[in-house]
Amino acid sequence: DYCIPIVLPSRMAVNVSDRASAHHRYGLGKRRPRCSVLPVNHDMWAIRCDNVEAALRLAATNMEQRLRGLMRIHEMELGLDDPCTISAAVRLADMLRAQDSVEEAEALYQCALSKREAMLGARHPETLATAARLAHLVASQGRAEEAEPLMRRSLQMHEEELGSEDTGTIACTYNLASILRFQGRLGEAEMLFRHILATRELKYGKSHIDTLSNACDLAELLESLDQLEEAEGLYRRVVEGCNSRLGSDHPDTILNISSLARLLQAQGKLDEAEPLYQLAFQGSKESLGGTHPTTLLRADSLANLLQEMGSTDEAELLLRTNLAEREALLGDQHPDALASAHRLADVLEERGALVDAEALWRRIVEGCEARLGSSSKRTLLSVENLARLLHAQGKQIEANRLLCHAFEQCSMDEQDGEGLASCILKSQHIILSSTVSEDIPVEPQARLREVVSSSPSGFVLGLEVDEAEEVH
Repeated sequence: DYCIPIVLPSRMAVNVSDRASAHHRYGLGKRRPRCSVLPVNHDMWAIRCDNVEAALRLAATNMEQRLRGLMRIHEMELGLDDPCTISAAVRLADMLRAQDSVEEAEALYQCALSKREAMLGARHPETLATAARLAHLVASQGRAEEAEPLMRRSLQMHEEELGSEDTGTIACTYNLASILRFQGRLGEAEMLFRHILATRELKYGKSHIDTLSNACDLAELLESLDQLEEAEGLYRRVVEGCNSRLGSDHPDTILNISSLARLLQAQGKLDEAEPLYQLAFQGSKESLGGTHPTTLLRADSLANLLQEMGSTDEAELLLRTNLAEREALLGDQHPDALASAHRLADVLEERGALVDAEALWRRIVEGCEARLGSSSKRTLLSVENLARLLHAQGKQIEANRLLCHAFEQCSMDEQDGEGLASCILKSQHIILSSTVSEDIPVEPQARLREVVSSSPSGFVLGLEVDEAEEVH
């Protein structure tokens, strides 16, 4: 059950928990009918419902209808160019953007921006705010080249009119940095993220939540730039700050602990990473539950580390639990369940449990074929993994048959189709080179040479043309 409060004006607000009178605690801790409303004559209203997603959708639809009605009233009574009409249009655009109705939202922002520029001037705070909204919307659609000049213009005017420490200026700087990062211009983005962090530190202090959030953003970028030592220092600072300000069980604290653990693992500091992964996993399990998607993802990360450390028994136990949970929640053919099975099969192979791994790979191939089709990349890679495992067990004829079928399913027109086909043929040649049997055809050798020789670089997945010709 969920209780959705209705926000009231401050003059009508009342702190219910501080009132001793039962009159003011009506309905608290008491089960009420579905979607019922507390009596009107009380200081606080609340709607109780069993389906929060449906309730929020209904609330959003009702809000959209009310905003459209308000805008129509303003248009009729005040005119299209009245400030109240423009403000209503911006509020409606905000609602539509949240509902992913981006085309209509963009048109409303464009209209409001042009009117505010004409009436208030390009440097008025309301004009700047509208320009920033429009740029953010365009950027969120992946149209970075269009968004960048809009955001640069908005940032410049914010700085000139409101100063570099203004909240709106910082938000524009952050959005521009995000656009540059999306474009792969990481060096330029780094400079802006450093500027934001320095500004936040001066304005709010190093332990402020907003400062810590910006420090985390910079750490993520530095990680992308392989500046791992500095990124590690920032992550440690963020974890310490979140732990102090929010508590050890807060979702943001747990998220940053997980990020630090990932970075330590990337640096090879496995002994330091393990307790952090354990902490993040246990924290998610306690706060979200053992079957929550985030908890399962953190269990995957912990299992991956344990496998890298050679603790395959513990990794297998975690992955078996994860697989069972995902299959129970999502079904055994769901992509997440298939990915869990893949990870478990890898661990079983590493432990030498080839029979169990083979059974799991057969399930994965069947699931991929049923869910994604026999020619999907994921299905074909699963077939290749099964064939490789069969080869390791001496089942070359079946392995070669699977690879021949997989090669025929490869679409050379799709992205990565050529690389996938040559990868399958490479595996097939490895099987052929170790097999003496008249039942296995040898024509794939010519296919491999054709694929490799047509590759622009002369290399396909690390296999050189001359090496391909020497495989028999």
